[in-house]
Amino acid sequence: MTHPSVLSLRLALRALLALCTVALPPEARAQDQAAVASYYTAVGAHFKVPSSEIMILSEWRLPPEDIPVVLFVAGQGGISPEAVVALRRAGQDWSTIARRYRLDATSFHVAIDGSPGSLGRVFDVYAARPRMQ
Repeated sequence: MTHPSVLSLRLALRALLALCTVALPPEARAQDQAAVASYYTAVGAHFKVPSSEIMILSEWRLPPEDIPVVLFVAGQGGISPEAVVALRRAGQDWSTIARRYRLDATSFHVAIDGSPGSLGRVFDVYAARPRMQ
């Protein structure tokens, strides 16, 4: 049986990945270079990371939607993005990486101004869980 905190962490990680995927414009999904460049600029600005670092991450052939997750986990875990990428490339899933750096589901809570749209159900399920679960 899987521990409830692991299930909660997995739910939080899935929600974060879903948010990143939803945030990715359709043009970027089609690998339109201008849209991808704009997306990377926005990601860099949000995480206060130089565009040169975003470009390095993109050159490592990470899916565009993984780059914000890499930066988020690295920032929350106090480690370098390179360390996170190395763990992913070694086959570790996001929840394993998060647990390694003592990140629980509350670490992934992102307040949303306004309606969460199609992710409303995910946020309702998350909000109904006890904070430490």
